Amino acid sequence: MEGDTIWSHAMNRLIALCIVVVAIWAAVEVFTKGIDGAFGGLLASSEEVQHVETVSRRAAGAFQRAYNKSEGRVDTILDRQPEQPRTN
Repeated sequence: MEGDTIWSHAMNRLIALCIVVVAIWAAVEVFTKGIDGAFGGLLASSEEVQHVETVSRRAAGAFQRAYNKSEGRVDTILDRQPEQPRTN
């Protein structure tokens, strides 16, 4: 009987761990893709899933705009400076 109790306790812990892993995966999926884009659009509220602007996509867009702006500044500065030979 004692072996059954240990086995049952181990199985309960394993099942609980699997549930926690699935819950974390689902939360990350919804956070990164939004509710309409998560799980391949399975939870979409409409038939046509449009481009959903999620938090991660907005952050990536803001980063890309800032990067392009800084690259434009660098290009402007380098274009105004006379060419200097590089010494390595």
